Amino acid sequence: NCGAEVAFLINELPIFSWRDDGVSYGPVLGGGKIGLRQMAPLVGEYANLVVRRASREGE
Repeated sequence: NCGAEVAFLINELPIFSWRDDGVSYGPVLGGGKIGLRQMAPLVGEYANLVVRRASREGE
């Protein structure tokens, strides 16, 4: 599934990744918005955030 994976890296170190199988939670969404949520008392700062267009392997 194109666009069915999310990965978080800090300085090239993989922190978290998840792949949506398109079945467990319904079809993979084709577009939309991104949101970042943090729970109290966490204070988070984001810099150099990169969001890339999904592409199929070989494109």
